Amino acid sequence: MLDSQISGKGAFFKPHKDTPHSGSMFGSLVIVFPTKHEGGALILRHGGSEWTFDSATMVRTPVDPSAAYIAFYSDVEHEVTPVTSGYRVTLTYNLYFSTNNAAPVIPVLSTTEIAFRRTLSALLSDKTFMEEGGFLGFGLRHEYPLVPKAGLGNLINCLKGSDAIIQRVCSQLSLLTQLRVIYADNEADKSPSFIMVDDIIDYSERGWIETSIGFQMTLYDGGRRVAITGSVADKAAKYVPEPEHLEYFPRSDFEVNNIVDVDWVTDLTGFTTAKTSYTAYGNGARTHYVSIKI
Repeated sequence: MLDSQISGKGAFFKPHKDTPHSGSMFGSLVIVFPTKHEGGALILRHGGSEWTFDSATMVRTPVDPSAAYIAFYSDVEHEVTPVTSGYRVTLTYNLYFSTNNAAPVIPVLSTTEIAFRRTLSALLSDKTFMEEGGFLGFGLRHEYPLVPKAGLGNLINCLKGSDAIIQRVCSQLSLLTQLRVIYADNEADKSPSFIMVDDIIDYSERGWIETSIGFQMTLYDGGRRVAITGSVADKAAKYVPEPEHLEYFPRSDFEVNNIVDVDWVTDLTGFTTAKTSYTAYGNGARTHYVSIKI
């Protein structure tokens, strides 16, 4: 998709994030033509940091006419300050990942990727490190579009920035890398119960289910209880039915004691979240919601 814009005096854009047009869109490329103008600086914000792209100065300074350009991820908040004189002429392209699933070629590795690979490789060479195996968890640092009914789809091949670095380095070091969805069931025993599943589950089309969605996930959908923090692991609910119900279900189906201990290298951020409504059944049918983090 291509968008052209001619902005005269007083024109500006308020802070916003670009709307992805598909699950493979990851960013935007803005080209600023060498027309004389003042103001119209592009300000970008992400992760508590801020950058200013002053195109007016860039296109005015060179001896030979030169266009200015900048590329940024879709989840980076940005705004354009008011143009004070002249005209700011731009072309904006949407950027998409290739659909052939080929790994991108990185011509020059960043210092961050080199340092991460060196550190992780040293840990894996240490025989005392996670002697019995386990899970390393990395909360994603970027937002990603969740396409309705498509689930996670090809998202693991569309990671951005530090998320992509983590996935790439772990794969290079022969570690199995997978995306997982963390559901927070706030109806479980009056405290959140966190369930890890392979993909997004749409409970809105399933009629009614048990009041606790954690029961549904662990018993029917292959979910596994996951410890987000030590305190959550201690408080994780164990679903045990009422005695009169035991004749219908084996007790082992309800006592889910195998909480997955995840060593979180980076905390869950909740940048990519969604809520799913479902019809819960207790004394009467009612609507509940379950939230997810990736």
